[in-house]
Amino acid sequence: MLRSLASGGRWLATWHQPRVLIGLIVMVNFALGACGMTIVLSQQQAGTPAWQIGAIQTMQGVGVLIGGAAVGSTLRRLSGRVIVRLSIGTMAAAFTGLLFTQAVWAVAVIGLIASMPLIPLNAVQGSYLALIIPDPIRGRVLSLSSLLGALAGGLAPLLAGTLLEYAGYAVAVGVPLVILGGTAVAAALSTAVGAIPRRSGFDAIEPLPLSAPPE
Repeated sequence: MLRSLASGGRWLATWHQPRVLIGLIVMVNFALGACGMTIVLSQQQAGTPAWQIGAIQTMQGVGVLIGGAAVGSTLRRLSGRVIVRLSIGTMAAAFTGLLFTQAVWAVAVIGLIASMPLIPLNAVQGSYLALIIPDPIRGRVLSLSSLLGALAGGLAPLLAGTLLEYAGYAVAVGVPLVILGGTAVAAALSTAVGAIPRRSGFDAIEPLPLSAPPE
């Protein structure tokens, strides 16, 4: 397993575009995990009834379902690059509202809005990433990507709890927001994201070579 992950890492180290795309995925996962845990822990600190905290989580699930229902029409109308940039930007903008309110139902609506772009984002970025990876190495690279995403998601609650305990709510929300905002800016400026076509252009995508790019 370690050899497989290492070979995937070696290929990834030679190509800028998939490396950037995976980096964006990892940073988004980390920021969303930290924001989500901060919401739960801060509501517990405020003495919010458990059913209301559950309702906040449910609203996030509703947002994912809405985004999933709209993914077909979204892919038809917008290019892949626009979907990726708009999705990450929407998440960052929505979670900015956490700096101004901890009201339960306002937070629930923020969670719903922030969750809606998740399926379109994953549909575009995940599909495009898989297509540009050569067949012999695809499983190893995607496994490495999943591992990095899982590690980021696992560390995010630790950061959220530590910041909330020792630095307060504003910092616990602000740090992942800065990460998410920086990721949105990186996506907006990235040529790797800019190369993602419309869905109709996915059939013409050729995978990158197995060997390193020429000097």
